[in-house]
Formats: sequence, C-alpha cells, structure tokens
Amino acid sequence: MKKIILAVAILGLVGCSNSKKVETNSSPKMVGAYGSSKMDAMGEIALNKLVQEKKLGKNYKLIEYQKQIVAGINHKFILEINGKLQQFVVYESLNGKFTVK
Repeated sequence: MKKIILAVAILGLVGCSNSKKVETNSSPKMVGAYGSSKMDAMGEIALNKLVQEKKLGKNYKLIEYQKQIVAGINHKFILEINGKLQQFVVYESLNGKFTVK
C-alpha cells in the first residue's frame, strides 16, 4: 500500500513539473520593457506633442513606435528627418501630461 501511495505521489510531482506556461491575451506583459506595438490613441497624442514641440511640421516619416510601461508610459519614436534617423521619447505621466525628453 505504501509503495502505491509513493508511486502516485511521484507521478503527481513529475506531472506538475512538466506543465507548460500558457500565455493568453489577458496575461500580464513585462512592465518596464519596451515592446513593439501598434500606436494607440495616446501614442498619437504623444506623437502630435513631439511634432509640435520640435516644430517638425510634416517634415518627418515615422519609422518605428514602441511603448514602455513604467510609472506612466514612455512612447519611443524613431523618425526619419531629412534622411537621418532620430530617436525621441515622450513621457506620459499618470495624470495625462506629456513631456518630450
């Protein structure tokens, strides 16, 4: 009887250790890491703030957008301006204010 209980316990442990982590759409993302993502409405607002503050007009091409979630959100933009790539970060605070870094 003891051997059967021991065998069941070992099989249970082996079964638990072989389980796989399943990611779903609702799984939390890594906080603090930049991730490529589609630009949302707040990203559009951040881009508009950047364009206004740097007085870019329409003299730029958006190459890449990334978002970083920290104590607020960093919106990172890589823009092509006059044939040169430049990187900008716009910080969105928790109260909705945007600051170009």
